[in-house]
Amino acid sequence: MSTREAIDTITGYFYQFDKTILELLQQEESNTLVCIEGIEDIDVVTADETSAI
Repeated sequence: MSTREAIDTITGYFYQFDKTILELLQQEESNTLVCIEGIEDIDVVTADETSAI
């Protein structure tokens, strides 16, 4: 019988939100948009480009 542990999934969520917080803090322009679960796990949208992380 298989176990139903979600440890890896929860670890992934923690990483994703920690990475999102770091991306928010590293932005130099105040009008930069950081979106969780947009095109990819994290999207960073500026006036010039969109980066999907």
